[in-house]
Amino acid sequence: MKIVLLRHGRPEIDLHHRQHEKISAFDIKKIIEDYRWIGLAEPQSIPSQVKLLAAQCNICVTSDVARSIESAQLIVGDNIYKSDSIYREAEMPHPLWQWPRFSMKYWFFLLRCFWYLGYQQNGESVVEVKQNAKIGALQLVEFAEKHSSVLLVGHGINIHFLAKELLALGWLGSNNCATSYWDYNQFVLE
Repeated sequence: MKIVLLRHGRPEIDLHHRQHEKISAFDIKKIIEDYRWIGLAEPQSIPSQVKLLAAQCNICVTSDVARSIESAQLIVGDNIYKSDSIYREAEMPHPLWQWPRFSMKYWFFLLRCFWYLGYQQNGESVVEVKQNAKIGALQLVEFAEKHSSVLLVGHGINIHFLAKELLALGWLGSNNCATSYWDYNQFVLE
């Protein structure tokens, strides 16, 4: 059996060009809201290895977020087995302060660090994300048992926690984070 965890393609809003812009924590709220439901940028360059892996999977599952669904459609057409909120990106917590102003990159780093330590204001807790990953991993295992191979098109942090859960369930693979668009991790169970 095989499970492939694939990070979605490049989104319409590319936050990388804004990473040094000075913003307040309050500004992050708008960025998160804008980013939450956007689709993919055009055009997309899909790595040939991703296409090959997708062709080897019998079903495709996605989060219910547009960039995940659209990424899957570029690879498998309309052959999406299921789209589920359990595979959504972990919501970034954020305070609503107008001050201080830091670069967006620094805020995201700082808020993710605080998130790992339990901070969850205006977002999901790390405990909730881990619980969702456990449920999602069990669902992926169930799909793999029924269909022998499954491709999940999801999101970076979520993929990280799903990978940890699959490893804990005895699947063989890597827990390397999907840091770039179209990055993937493969897991097998003999």
